[in-house]
Amino acid sequence: MVFVRPTWLRLVGLRERTGMSEKIKRGQRVPVPLLRGQYKLIVQHALADDHRFGQAVLSGGRQQIDVTLAELEDLLGCIVTAANDCHDGELEYALDALYDRLDGILYSYDEMD
Repeated sequence: MVFVRPTWLRLVGLRERTGMSEKIKRGQRVPVPLLRGQYKLIVQHALADDHRFGQAVLSGGRQQIDVTLAELEDLLGCIVTAANDCHDGELEYALDALYDRLDGILYSYDEMD
């Protein structure tokens, strides 16, 4: 089963047309601010126990992680899988909201070689 969000297509098209994305070097880490409890939600529900993100340290004690765009794409895939396999409506809603937020951050950047 392939999960495609209709809003994703519109957002990407909008950013491409307006040039709203920030240019960064390939492999450069970007700050991803997390709202209260989102890091815990990711680690407890979206990741396998041995996933490298589970050992990520929140920078400066803040709810923010520094990741590459490839790592962020991988994380989004984990969140989608967790949301699709979820049988709890509240948890599914929280995962969907988290996905939408992180997807917006991902597409606000454009990697350059």
